[in-house]
Amino acid sequence: MAPSPSDCNEAVKNIFVYGNNPFNSNRNEILTEMKLPNADSPAFQLEMTGTHAVWTDGGHLYAKSSRINETYKAGFEGRIAQISANTKHCLVLTENGDLFRYHFNSKQTDCLELTEESADSECEKITHIACGNDISVAITNRNAVFNIPQPQPIFSFPRHVRIAQVVVGFAHCLVLTSNGEVYSWGSGARGQLGNGIITPRQKLPQLVEALAGVKIVHIAAGAWHSAAVSSFGDLYTWGCNDRGQLGIMDTVKRYGSQHGRIDSTLTPYFRPCWDSVPYDFNEAAFPLPQLIELNDEVFLQKVFCGIYHTLAIDLKNEMYFSGVNLLPMYDYVQAADMYPEDLVGFKKLKIDPVPGRKLTVKSAAYSIIFMEPTAEDEAEPSKIVVKRRRAKVQSHTFSSFQLVVILLLALLTAYALHNSFEWPYP
Repeated sequence: MAPSPSDCNEAVKNIFVYGNNPFNSNRNEILTEMKLPNADSPAFQLEMTGTHAVWTDGGHLYAKSSRINETYKAGFEGRIAQISANTKHCLVLTENGDLFRYHFNSKQTDCLELTEESADSECEKITHIACGNDISVAITNRNAVFNIPQPQPIFSFPRHVRIAQVVVGFAHCLVLTSNGEVYSWGSGARGQLGNGIITPRQKLPQLVEALAGVKIVHIAAGAWHSAAVSSFGDLYTWGCNDRGQLGIMDTVKRYGSQHGRIDSTLTPYFRPCWDSVPYDFNEAAFPLPQLIELNDEVFLQKVFCGIYHTLAIDLKNEMYFSGVNLLPMYDYVQAADMYPEDLVGFKKLKIDPVPGRKLTVKSAAYSIIFMEPTAEDEAEPSKIVVKRRRAKVQSHTFSSFQLVVILLLALLTAYALHNSFEWPYP
């Protein structure tokens, strides 16, 4: 559920929320427009958990609880580079590599010491963070992986590996490398690790071998499910499908037989805030990545996961949604009765808060967030197009010049050969 920072850093003019909105906890709404302080900062980031909205303008952290009509503000030494939150606290990474944890209840901040300077290389700094309910991860510029708050790394990727994206669910983590490989670790109780088995815990990152040979360009993690988009625009999902979040067509009985599906019968999960009431997760799971069949013309570029839903976005910025309906208020007490009658797969989601504008879209725990860039950001794509066109024209002119040079060299060569050839007749 924690997005990559590159998915959300930008100056924002308007924000729209579809579904659960921590700023209005009384009801879910089809579309709510919000105005946040300093959202027009280029360093703006926004996260929404099931209980809080958290955002930053680069200089301060702001937090709003769905239970209290009050916004809290916290400052840090150094500019804020990344934030990632769960229902209890928010991780804050500054530009100089310091990592902090802001607690929502106590309003206290503590510094997390995870790295140290090595004598044989540059100073080790944290470059990626991701915060889940039961797992939080930090990765450094030397590819050391930390399970926060443990001060010692649990794993180190080879130096030649470049980390492109880190995401977490409630209790599992996925890492995407720049060459398109996906690694997973943490809880696999719902098949969310993609390794083909149901397991309570996998301690170390392991390659998702089922995706070997498929270059992945974007990943996402929900509560107990995972998703990935390939360089060919295909979508893969795996893990728990109890509310249709995988988008797998299901016309047979929920517990019936189907390719790739097995029953997850591990220890029951205890609901947040209802620890005395166990929620039996004896449902079907897909522990291997499943290729999702969409329209042949759909070429996906990104995917996002909420707790019980998945949102895929194609190159045309059109959205495809699967999972639980986001409009009704989610009720933990009645959670077992909220199963959809039929798992119908992905549906095209037709929401256009600002017609004619290309919006940045991301998924939250129980909602979808639309962010309208500022006028300055809107002008950026046209500049890029102009630069590309100029580069193309220059390349074409240079190719013509090359052709002229080649022709001249050919003529000179022919002339030299003509003069040096001894004719048999005068």
